Amino acid sequence: GTPVSDSLLGVKYIVSDNPIYANYYEVYRTDAENFLTAYKNPYALSIAYGVDDDVLDFPLGYINNSDKEGGSVMASGDDTEKKPESGGISTLIAKLKAELNTLLGIEETVNDAEYVDEYDSPMVRLNEMVTAMLGEEETLELFSPIRRSISFKNVDYTPSVGHYAYYPEDPEEDALIGYTFTVPADSEIFFYEPSDYPREVELSLRKGKEEVYIDTFNGHETSRIISLGWHEKGTVLTLGIKITEGAYYPMLNQSCVFYLNQPVFERAMERLGAAQYEIEDYTEHSFDGSFTTSRKDELVLTTIPYDRGWKVFVDGNEVEITKALGSLIAFRIEGDAGEVHRVTMKYDPPVIRVGLTISLCSLGLLAAIILTERWLKKVPFLRAFVGISPKINDKSVLPAPLEENSKNDSGSEDNP
Repeated sequence: GTPVSDSLLGVKYIVSDNPIYANYYEVYRTDAENFLTAYKNPYALSIAYGVDDDVLDFPLGYINNSDKEGGSVMASGDDTEKKPESGGISTLIAKLKAELNTLLGIEETVNDAEYVDEYDSPMVRLNEMVTAMLGEEETLELFSPIRRSISFKNVDYTPSVGHYAYYPEDPEEDALIGYTFTVPADSEIFFYEPSDYPREVELSLRKGKEEVYIDTFNGHETSRIISLGWHEKGTVLTLGIKITEGAYYPMLNQSCVFYLNQPVFERAMERLGAAQYEIEDYTEHSFDGSFTTSRKDELVLTTIPYDRGWKVFVDGNEVEITKALGSLIAFRIEGDAGEVHRVTMKYDPPVIRVGLTISLCSLGLLAAIILTERWLKKVPFLRAFVGISPKINDKSVLPAPLEENSKNDSGSEDNP
């Protein structure tokens, strides 16, 4: 994670052995024996906070190909599965499945749909996302790109379908790419290089004569933003990329090294925190609290994944929920800025009620069988269904006694 994503998702406490968090967060508790420290994130937002309506138009989520010309990303809850009109058993099964999912409140993705995400870099995406949340016209650079120079050792390259293809000149020797840059401010440095053809590489960082191994990138668990650590302004660093899988394919014209612009980050979190959900009570499936609006008819974004089982009540009246940023619940509080509203959120999915109904019916059926056991025993064809066994003293079902004059058994005259 990064301080930006942690704060937007409301990650309030972090336990780590990495001292870098002391540059952002408050020390909450330490465990000297295990070299661990718990940090409190002062920028963490609530599970719901006010945002600009631009969030609803943010290009992230599934879009129906039939609506592609309009370019509308499905941000509302009306994205139930649309089935083809062709006949046949498959269509019937699809319709029955859709009806069952509707009954249970389970959302389906449109069959003829494509996932839309205009941003190849997660840092650029987060910048644009926060910009939309605040309704700004000009992009806020919480993550600012750093210009770099490139060097090669035993590497050749060629353009390849929107990418560079870097590969070893001599497969028997190490192939290394170097990104050299100067840190523009006291800050944490992050790396992520987009690619449609990810290949695992090894990262190292050189500072002067000192070089340390960082991690792999594009591996099984490292296709993510990589922190290169906290560095002082003016420090010259070289990020080494070792090709380990035959070739490396970074996208053309993409920034890959960024620093966290601390002043911009702090101002953005302060503005987003101006209207937050103050939780006063909660249970395993509900929240209750107050919300003071910062704008007229405010849109409220939550960090809760979209699910039709969630119900939101503002001042006792249920309001419609919608989908924002491709996966999160949002709702609107009507009224003027500065008003205090009572907000209750409850999770009550239909599938729970259906399951409870089935369980109660099953218990009722079992009770009916137990109470009517004597009558059921008198109906021969029902005995097998209810599993009623005959009593042991029922002589009509006991096996016939053996004949006394059987001579073939052991102990007979022919079998001494």
